[in-house]
Amino acid sequence: MNRLIIFLTIIVCLLAATACKKNKETDIKPNLNAANDIMLAQRPFINAFNILLKAALDPGLQNNYEATIDSASIFLSPDKKIYTFRYYGKRCPDSVIRTGVFEAILDSSLFLPGNEVRIIFNNFYEDIHSVNGTDSLRYDGPGQDGELVFKNFITGAVITKDTVRIIKWKGEFTFLANPEIISQGTKNAVVMIEGSGEGTSSMGYIFYSFVASSLRDSLNCPWLKNGVITFDLPDGDCKNGSIEFMAKTACNNRINYNFDGIEYHLWLKEKYLVN
Repeated sequence: MNRLIIFLTIIVCLLAATACKKNKETDIKPNLNAANDIMLAQRPFINAFNILLKAALDPGLQNNYEATIDSASIFLSPDKKIYTFRYYGKRCPDSVIRTGVFEAILDSSLFLPGNEVRIIFNNFYEDIHSVNGTDSLRYDGPGQDGELVFKNFITGAVITKDTVRIIKWKGEFTFLANPEIISQGTKNAVVMIEGSGEGTSSMGYIFYSFVASSLRDSLNCPWLKNGVITFDLPDGDCKNGSIEFMAKTACNNRINYNFDGIEYHLWLKEKYLVN
């Protein structure tokens, strides 16, 4: 009996240590900050993949070596190995104002298995947030079900939150594109995203994020439509949280945050990401 009591006591203590301490006032500002920073950190890299995919499958760009897609002026080198994306401060379809340049440098054709892509940001901003870091892609060819498999490696990413705070981030992701895009283009293309990341939030908290339910990236909608990201915040008062994309079958930028039962329902807009 004494062993049972000791065991139950240990379990209760562990649960109390990992929960958000609902019985007393809980500081969830670090969780809100980390959730917002994850949204800001992953957005430029998902956008870079999406618009590169659109560019590689755009007949006008492939024939004429320049085009405008999603408010970006895109230029293709004559050997079709360098895509240059220029933004001039216009509001993009996802309501983000982008400024600056990034380049995608290919080893060979984007859809040739083994091809690698280096993405280089040059004075690039999303709203007020500058973006720097090493971003690379590798096309691994068709998967077991025919989906096109791209691996994404992000290292040393630094995103400015404002004039004094920065977000540090790195991650490894897999993009799974439906194979019909090769013949049908990106109009009805769907990309499923899996993977994980880690970093330091703009409040200085280390976080670890995981795609718990695959993110649905429909290229005819400028926002992620479905899926769940969970994250751990070891030094937070509340140790974890989740981010759920709520558009589902619609097309909007609704997201839900959940910090162990404490919920936020918001829109993925700049004014809600400042914390």
